[in-house]
Amino acid sequence: MDKKVRLLILALAAGVIPSLLYASSGSHGESHGLDLLFTIASITNAIIFAVLMYIMLKKPVIAFFKERSETVEEAVMRRETVRKVARDKIEEYAQRMDKLEKQWEADLKKYQSEGEAEHKRIIEEAKLQAEKIKADASKIVEAELRKAKHELRKETATEVIRQAEKLLSEKITDEDRKRLVGEYIDMLS
Repeated sequence: MDKKVRLLILALAAGVIPSLLYASSGSHGESHGLDLLFTIASITNAIIFAVLMYIMLKKPVIAFFKERSETVEEAVMRRETVRKVARDKIEEYAQRMDKLEKQWEADLKKYQSEGEAEHKRIIEEAKLQAEKIKADASKIVEAELRKAKHELRKETATEVIRQAEKLLSEKITDEDRKRLVGEYIDMLS
């Protein structure tokens, strides 16, 4: 059996035995003063528990704090390394920024003159495109208007036919139907 399991069983036995002895002593409520046997059993339990906890937890606690100390030390070393790399990068970027700033000022002057010329060209092109868009929009509106008129005529004709069929079905009699069939047959022959 594992040493820790044996110690745990021993601790439980040591804690239970004094309580059993106290319970079997026969002093069931007769004494209201300080009970010496109960006090000794309680102190014995506490001492045994403390000793067993010390024995069982000594190595894991030491190992935990040692590992934690190493982890913190590694984290501090990594932080210092990262801090040094960051300082180097900041210095490198500062130099790059100075160089870029000078280049930017030169390019700004160049692009300002080019920009003014481009601005004028874009304005002219935009005016031409606006005129083209207006013309295209007019054509589209006319086409949509013609299409809407055609659809309206189509819907109107369909509705007129439907209303006529309804009216005919309500007003025509069997006699009218026979007469129309006869006229149709005469026309075919």
